[in-house]
Amino acid sequence: MVVRGSFAGHEFVDVTNRATAQLTEDTYDGAVGAFITVQGGPIRFRLDGNRPSYPNGHVAGEGDIIELHSRDELQRFRAVADAETAAILQVSYSHG
Repeated sequence: MVVRGSFAGHEFVDVTNRATAQLTEDTYDGAVGAFITVQGGPIRFRLDGNRPSYPNGHVAGEGDIIELHSRDELQRFRAVADAETAAILQVSYSHG
C-alpha cells in the first residue's frame, strides 16, 4: 500500500534512546497518512501507542521508509533510537 493524495505538512522528529518520540498532532491535524524516511542511526517503532524497546518494535535503518495509512496510526506511532546514535525522521503528511 502506498500513501497517496495531496501532501501538506512536514516535520523533522528527533529520535534518541532516552525519550519516546511521536508525531506532532498540531502538524498532522487533518492528515490521513504519512511518508517517513529515517536518517542517522537505526530506530525501533511501534504502532500501538506503546514504547518500543529491544526486542519489542519494528526496526528501521538509515534510508528506510515507513508509511502510515490512517489517523489512528499517526496518533499511535512511537519510536526510539535502537543504538546510541540518534536518528531524525523526515515526515510528510498526506491529506487524502
